[in-house]
Amino acid sequence: MIKKYIILILLTLAFLMLPSFAQEVKTTYEEACLSKGMTVNEIKQLLGEPTSTIGQGRNIRLRYLFADEKYLWLRFNDDKLFAAFDKDDFDLFSTYYTAKVVKHPVFIDNEEIPTYHQQLNINGNIYLLAIELPEIIGIKVNWNNSEKNLLKITKNEPFVPELGFMEIIKPVVGDTPNLVSVFRVPVTREEKNKGIAQVKEAAAKLRKGLTKTEVEQLIGKPTQHIGSGVDATLYEFSGNETLVLVHHNGLESAHSKRGFQFLEKYPEEYTVRVVDFPVLIADKEADFSNHVVTTDKSFVYTDTTNIYIPIENLAEQLGIKVIFNEEKQQLEITTK
Repeated sequence: MIKKYIILILLTLAFLMLPSFAQEVKTTYEEACLSKGMTVNEIKQLLGEPTSTIGQGRNIRLRYLFADEKYLWLRFNDDKLFAAFDKDDFDLFSTYYTAKVVKHPVFIDNEEIPTYHQQLNINGNIYLLAIELPEIIGIKVNWNNSEKNLLKITKNEPFVPELGFMEIIKPVVGDTPNLVSVFRVPVTREEKNKGIAQVKEAAAKLRKGLTKTEVEQLIGKPTQHIGSGVDATLYEFSGNETLVLVHHNGLESAHSKRGFQFLEKYPEEYTVRVVDFPVLIADKEADFSNHVVTTDKSFVYTDTTNIYIPIENLAEQLGIKVIFNEEKQQLEITTK
């Protein structure tokens, strides 16, 4: 009996002593000396086993909780470390700036172009939202996430605004009533500008909490009801511009086709992150001395929704002229 107790005591002591024999684990956040490109095995050799793991294979994520109550989320791509986020969602490998939100009028060849989104001012440089560039200065912006975050920009020749098309869908008469024909109709700059103005005018009449009846009294009946599982209505305007309203115990949100939220209060400044993926202009990698930035400070890029381009750098590489008129506080772009 005594022998059993002795064995039990020895086993307990051995268990308690295990950490001293195991590989030393860094105990504070500051001691986690990581670098981009490290493999999972290299990090485990440095920090030991993670506190928790999400996923597996090429896109595994590791979480390390440190003794000073700080932690890191490590993200990998093809077994290579590419981001390390702290508890405030800041990436240790990224550069951040403070950007002031500005809303300057934009003139293209002396014609004011209505826009939805604000611009950013970073150290005196004006940044435009990438998804608005096609309609503002007539370039194509293509996002290719499959090629490891690649942004391709192409100038149209001759210079024509990339305004997209309006789709007119009509039922096909005959034996197959469920089929539809799609007719593509070009949208002019005049129609597009008119539509944006109409959307803004309608949205200015709305506020959160309105009932559907109250909304219809203010801006009329919607074109159609959309969504599955979401109570939403769509209003169509000139130039293929739309306004989408979401209802939940009253009007909850109103947004444009480019995602601008009319009923939300946008911040006066953002903490933006410098992005390091390639930007190709006319199939040549561009050199942006003022950097391309995103207001999405931590998440993996999926589209151009939050990406801002420094307009002066872009202008140099596209062969167009950009002037910020200090006196009139407006952005003036010349393409001719």
